[in-house]
Amino acid sequence: MKILIVEDVKASQKIIERFVQDYGTCTFASDGEEGLKAFVAAQTNNEPFELVFLDIMLPQIDGIELLQLIRKAETTPKQTKIVMITSLTDQKHVLAAIKNGCDGYIYKPFVKEDIVKQLTKLKLI
Repeated sequence: MKILIVEDVKASQKIIERFVQDYGTCTFASDGEEGLKAFVAAQTNNEPFELVFLDIMLPQIDGIELLQLIRKAETTPKQTKIVMITSLTDQKHVLAAIKNGCDGYIYKPFVKEDIVKQLTKLKLI
């Protein structure tokens, strides 16, 4: 499975990668613009990401806006699964993410079981 991790904290990128390395290959983006470019490039090359881990608090383009842009940029009939990963636990952000098409939501700090639970729920493993 092709996985895009859009997270501005390198340590968090590496933790997510370590937790999902048995399930696919990871590409990283450190801000919203990089994430959008990577997503669109994969779509254009007919090699779409199956899963995106997306932080809400990102430089350039925040995670909610990026979520909207990714949903608009999708060109494949099979929708990409998007899991928000954030320290924001307030209802406003959770509802905004769900309203804009995220498939899952994980709060920081997280453990491997949180990721596996989401992948199982989304029928990716």
